[in-house]
Amino acid sequence: MCLLDYEFDSDYELMLVASGRGRLSADCFEDEQQPGEALEAFREEYDRLPRDISLELENTRARGHRFTEVDPAFLEELTALKELILPSSVTRLEVTPALEGIFRGNSTLIRGSLGSFVQEFARKAGLHFRPSDLYFARIPGHGDELTYMTLVWGRDGSVAVRQEVSSSGSAAGNTFGGTFFKPLEPDFFRKMTPGQVAALFPSSGSLILEDGRLAAFMEQARSQDIYLGPN
Repeated sequence: MCLLDYEFDSDYELMLVASGRGRLSADCFEDEQQPGEALEAFREEYDRLPRDISLELENTRARGHRFTEVDPAFLEELTALKELILPSSVTRLEVTPALEGIFRGNSTLIRGSLGSFVQEFARKAGLHFRPSDLYFARIPGHGDELTYMTLVWGRDGSVAVRQEVSSSGSAAGNTFGGTFFKPLEPDFFRKMTPGQVAALFPSSGSLILEDGRLAAFMEQARSQDIYLGPN
């Protein structure tokens, strides 16, 4: 079974997140979880349908439970689909004439991991590609404080490092938690070295480099065709 969460009026007017495994299709949702229900809820709130929609597929956390395929009929219901974020586990997405019309009409942005089927799909379909957000480090702090660092892209093409601080605030020096952003240039991976990015975070730079995920991403991204503009 799949679950569908939605949010109104964020980066996109309707943001959908589907979590589950296997083949994403209408059949894997309960009746009240169908995308049509989210569209109807939006219509009731705003007296119209959304002008743009983002859909993200999120794998179930259980090991081995991953999305592998997307039913085009599911996407065809989302006629205002402006952004599609797919995990690297997806290796099949058939493009029907109706779905191609949706992609072309909305200039749909495809997001996923570098070097994945998703990136190749975008290239063959002639669609813009942008990496999905990249979690790259977990930094311990004072007491029980932990900082989770993620590279995030905005709809406008902006890039930032999101620092999510988890803390009870009970130990000396704790920040009591919170979310903080450090902006980067959209093409930072071409202009900066991993060391220069890490230096923006003096207290955690060495751990960022030691982790290696950010450096690996930047090395791979330099030679890739990545869309840097607004969507």
